[in-house]
Amino acid sequence: MSNYPEDVEYVVDCYAGIWQNDTVTKTEQMTASERLAYHADNSLPIMHTLKTWCEAKLQDNKTEENSGLGKAIHYFLKHFDGLAAFCRMKGATLDNNLAEMVIKLIVRGRKNAHFYKTLAGAHVGDVITSLIATCELNGINCFDYLVTLQQHRRTIAREPERWLPWNYQETLEKGQA
Repeated sequence: MSNYPEDVEYVVDCYAGIWQNDTVTKTEQMTASERLAYHADNSLPIMHTLKTWCEAKLQDNKTEENSGLGKAIHYFLKHFDGLAAFCRMKGATLDNNLAEMVIKLIVRGRKNAHFYKTLAGAHVGDVITSLIATCELNGINCFDYLVTLQQHRRTIAREPERWLPWNYQETLEKGQA
């Protein structure tokens, strides 16, 4: 933000309005169709204003095309249709954070696979990675979950379906461990 503070602040303010709109759609529990209509009415104008601003920044010759700002503007303009898809496509999200998280998990797994000494070790690593990812997606503390699995390993062997990340706490609370 230190290189182009006014420009960055403008873009952040634009996106803040869009994220506020998305919060409204969630707070009011809008259907996918209602959400799409809401974003089309309220967020698409912001996106078009931002696009116009980006085009003007490049045309006024005050923004160097190869600067960080110039590259960011080019990226936005090149990918505008995809970035504004949430205003045209029912169910499209504002970001792809979940997909990015999954991709990083796969990449990390491939990188770590070079360090497994045996096929069995690789299998254990894959299972643990899968458990950690499942815990994250379900808002579960993966450390606590893995410790609990170790503490109750004999019980788990008899009824593994009661010890899944999303239901193991219920099993503990009911004293069924």
